[in-house]
Amino acid sequence: MQTKRPSELPLKPNLRDLDPDGFVSVADLRNILRCSRGKIDRMTRDGQLHKIYIGGSVRFRVPQVLQLIEEATGERPDPWGRGGVA
Repeated sequence: MQTKRPSELPLKPNLRDLDPDGFVSVADLRNILRCSRGKIDRMTRDGQLHKIYIGGSVRFRVPQVLQLIEEATGERPDPWGRGGVA
């Protein structure tokens, strides 16, 4: 059995599976951005991301995550078919 590199694994969660007005956990954000917990902590500390506490758990708003991706890539991800890049 051949081992897949992390860059070849499917994103979990898939952006299409997210509520466009919802929230993602730190673990989900790590999978979406393919980065470490430390990187997320730095982005939060630097003001690139704003964390929200829901029931004692840290969450991030999906629209803010999409905006972060857009700023990094120059293209707005549009997983729901609203006229941007899927």
